[in-house]
Amino acid sequence: MGSYIIEGPKATQKKIVKADAYVAACDVPGIKRLVPPQWRESEFFDNIYKLVGVPVVTVQLRYNSWVTELQDLERSRCVLTPGGPYMPLPNDEIINRVSRQVLALFPSSQGLEVTWSSVVKIGQSLYREAPGKDPFRPDQKTPVKNFFLAGSYTKQDYIDIMEGATLLGRQTFAYICGAGEELVSLRKKLLDIESEEYAEAAAGIMDELSLV
Repeated sequence: MGSYIIEGPKATQKKIVKADAYVAACDVPGIKRLVPPQWRESEFFDNIYKLVGVPVVTVQLRYNSWVTELQDLERSRCVLTPGGPYMPLPNDEIINRVSRQVLALFPSSQGLEVTWSSVVKIGQSLYREAPGKDPFRPDQKTPVKNFFLAGSYTKQDYIDIMEGATLLGRQTFAYICGAGEELVSLRKKLLDIESEEYAEAAAGIMDELSLV
C-alpha cells in the first residue's frame, strides 16, 4: 500500500489514491511527466528520458455508404505513423491523401463521397524505435516495489500493435502476481509506519490539550 497523486482533467484537480500496486500505462511523454524528478537518480528511470515519441496523425473518414471491405462500416479510421511528414500539411491535404489511399485499397469505396472527416495531430505519442535506443527501454517491473509500467516503450517484442498491447498486459500482470508476497510485506510495513505516525500525532494533541 502507498499513495500516489493522480491529476484530473484540469491542472488544479488532483486526487491522492492509495493502493497496493500502481500501474502506469502511459506513452513516452506521459511517463516523463508522471515520474517524480527524484526518481531520476535511479538509472532505470533516467534511461526513460533518453527515449522519444514519434508524431502520430489520426484520420477519420465517414462515407455516404458502406465500405464493404471494412465489414460494412461506413466510417474508416487511419493512424499515420511516423506522422512527421504529415504534421506540417493542412488537414484538407491530409484528408485528400488518405482518401486516395482508401480508394486504392478498398474497391467498394469507388464513387462514394466523404461526408465527414477529422484529423488529430499529436506531436509525440508512440515510442520511436530508433537505432541505439533499445537498451534504454525499461522492464515492466521497476525499482519501486509497488510501481509497475505498461506502454509500448517498455521491453516487449511487438511495437505499438494489438499483439504488443496484449503481451504487455500479460507481462505486467505476471510481475504483479510474482511480487505478491513482497507487496503484502510492504503493505504491513507501511501500515505500521502510518500507525506510529498516528500515535505520535495523537500524543502531540494530548500534550497540547494538557497545557490548556
